[in-house]
Amino acid sequence: MKERHHWTLDEIVMVLIFFVIPFDRAVKIVTIGDTVYITATKILILVAISAWFIRCLLSKEVGLATLFFEKLTNIMMVAFLLVSFISVIQARSYGEFTKEMIQRVSLITFALLIIGVIKSRRVLMFAVSAMIIGSVFASLAGVYELITQKAILEVEVSGRTELMRTPEGGFRIQGFSGDADNHVSNMVMFFGLALGLFFFAKTKKIKAALLIVLMLLLVNIVGSASRGGMLAFLACIAVFFVYFRSRWKPLIAGAAFLVAIAVYCLMSLMSSVATIERFSEKSLGGPSIKFRMQQAQIALTMASDHPIMGLGTGGYLEELHRYRHRANATKYVPSEPVELHLTYLGILAENGIIGLAVFATLIFSVVWNLHSTSRGSRDDFFHLMGAGNLASFIGFLVILLFLPSFPNEIGWMLMALSVILATIRFENSPSETPLYEVS
Repeated sequence: MKERHHWTLDEIVMVLIFFVIPFDRAVKIVTIGDTVYITATKILILVAISAWFIRCLLSKEVGLATLFFEKLTNIMMVAFLLVSFISVIQARSYGEFTKEMIQRVSLITFALLIIGVIKSRRVLMFAVSAMIIGSVFASLAGVYELITQKAILEVEVSGRTELMRTPEGGFRIQGFSGDADNHVSNMVMFFGLALGLFFFAKTKKIKAALLIVLMLLLVNIVGSASRGGMLAFLACIAVFFVYFRSRWKPLIAGAAFLVAIAVYCLMSLMSSVATIERFSEKSLGGPSIKFRMQQAQIALTMASDHPIMGLGTGGYLEELHRYRHRANATKYVPSEPVELHLTYLGILAENGIIGLAVFATLIFSVVWNLHSTSRGSRDDFFHLMGAGNLASFIGFLVILLFLPSFPNEIGWMLMALSVILATIRFENSPSETPLYEVS
């Protein structure tokens, strides 16, 4: 007989956070100025931190001391934060540095909090399930925009009164993110997790419900009209089926790709959605691609001037006006500060080779956690949750190639989940013989 799990306040609040975060920006509590606002998620995170800290003190747990050094992933998160902070010696001013550091501290603190709170398989399952349920509301917002061609949040979040348009004239759904690129990033990451839950589900009703969720997410991914998002989606499902174990794997994978192609083709018939034309020769040679190429020139010029430590965290926007001319990139990159759409080059420019090496090690540790969890376990839960999480994370890594999604909370949550899955699997079955054969 399984021992009953006694829920703690921080665990309950964490599950609520996972539920609310897909539509976080729609639940604003207080607005400060034009861009700063307090959401339900931020309040819940403060409650979770307080509850977890008190529980650690009262139960005399050593979690506070070991949290930063429990796994390589934890260590690399802290190391990346330290490198980001030390780079202040390179900064010319503290405005962008302070803004960016607050963002990075918030993201890494949140990820470490998740690792500290979720310690059981049951809580993990509830949390991921809650996130997928929350993603339904986020995806329905996208469907609403697709049908009405109106931004669901309009001025409140996005600063626009209408949906973004592609150069080809199609609409780009943006959902509760207020931005099409951020929206597709979330949808891709939700898709991988939902795919893992779909194959883990034991009843037909749950499978049917998750199939509907997957279709909603797919419609949103296509409707965002994001080339980077589509490539990330393809990487996501490809990685999942590489790790998926089943005698029917080729048939199931083939059917999944056919469904995705069918949805893509059907949506291409809608005049309001840009699909196939986004990959035309004209579109690929358009201003969006040239804008990114010139941003890359600027970032590489910055990195060549400061190869070891970089310009300092936040330095790209701070020094953009100066390097636009040096890199001969004034035609497509505007004079006003626009965030870099190439995340890895941004880290290289701001934190140098050291920062990029630390971030690369962090990525490797996450991928290794999930690879070992999925391939090394006979338990369907760890196998499928590991595969789904890895698929989502690879999608996130692809997105970082094209979009400014570094501060995306969902991506950092996936990093935290990789540690939790690896830890719980080891604690639950330390003597389990690993399965390393390729299916």
